[in-house]
Amino acid sequence: MGWENAEAGIAAAVGVDMWSGNRMQVVPYPRRIMAAALIGGDTVGVGKVDIYVGSVYRGTLTVTTASQALDKQKDILPQSIVVPANTMLHVFITEVTATNSTINWFLFDR
Repeated sequence: MGWENAEAGIAAAVGVDMWSGNRMQVVPYPRRIMAAALIGGDTVGVGKVDIYVGSVYRGTLTVTTASQALDKQKDILPQSIVVPANTMLHVFITEVTATNSTINWFLFDR
């Protein structure tokens, strides 16, 4: 099963948002962050995403592209980060060294 198929299956089962880039917002109901992916890219590179719940640092997702364009590499947290309802979630990209790449990160319903 490919990453896309797994992603679609998860989305159908629990509801998933795939977001790119920096995001800061109040989450109205409990969510989980489980994975990030670095998609595409013309060069080998690294992407890093830092996650804060409220003002508390909860972890970094680090993703590396292994080869050229359209590689998809993901980093799955050993334990998902739970974001309580009505809490500020701040996810921001701290590093992207691959050119023409996109970091996506995923929010799952609890």
